[in-house]
Amino acid sequence: MLPAALAALLASMRCLSSAAYSVAYLAAFSAMLFLEAARVFLASARAAICFLVTASSLACFLAMLSGIILALKQKSRNEFVSQHTRRAEKGLWRQAVKAIFGVS
Repeated sequence: MLPAALAALLASMRCLSSAAYSVAYLAAFSAMLFLEAARVFLASARAAICFLVTASSLACFLAMLSGIILALKQKSRNEFVSQHTRRAEKGLWRQAVKAIFGVS
């Protein structure tokens, strides 16, 4: 072969080698970008799910707590009303007035 042909072959081999290296580098880089984007997406989805679970748990707790407080208020109100109603029905108020003031 002539030296000019060898020089051309060497140049084309360098060009092909560089192109192959670039293609491999770009393929690895694009795969890395895809994996990084997937990791970020999954991390943000996990954070959102953790937040929603915490918010749901807090909402259930507050709903239960408000129900307990309302039930306690209702129970104490009902006990108060029923105690006074029972006393009035039994005539305890009249007995107390008779005992204090001596009215018969």
